[in-house]
Amino acid sequence: MPEIALLAQIRAQALQWLARREYAVLELQQRLLHKGFDAEAVEQAVIQLQADRLLSNERFAESFVYARVQRGYGPLRIAYELKQHGIEAELFESVEHWQAADWWALARSARARRFGLTPIADDKTKLKQMRFLQQRGFSHEQIKEALAATEEDT
Repeated sequence: MPEIALLAQIRAQALQWLARREYAVLELQQRLLHKGFDAEAVEQAVIQLQADRLLSNERFAESFVYARVQRGYGPLRIAYELKQHGIEAELFESVEHWQAADWWALARSARARRFGLTPIADDKTKLKQMRFLQQRGFSHEQIKEALAATEEDT
């Protein structure tokens, strides 16, 4: 059983980080371990933070999805990044911003901001725009529709 002073120190460090932004449970655990705290004490402190509702994967997923959608990222990229943070698909797919997102409109918007909505003249331009949208995390169908969009469609 870790001593109370160590748990208080871990909690204070975690709260300092949580005051700045939301963290996923796995991410916060890794940061605390990297800081040099004992694994057993970190585990116990994280469990207590979750019990006190100061640490929540649900809140992290909500804020993360919202921020990525606002920056024009697609569902594949967001899902990949959330999985890297230890968030399961069932959790982030239930997030309000995930369900409310119009991924096709977001793909068109990302293309429009970067390249405009002029018709694509050649294969080189088309491939460049496709790669951009793929890196942003849009599906093949979303990319296909975004590339077909023109200024007359809006």
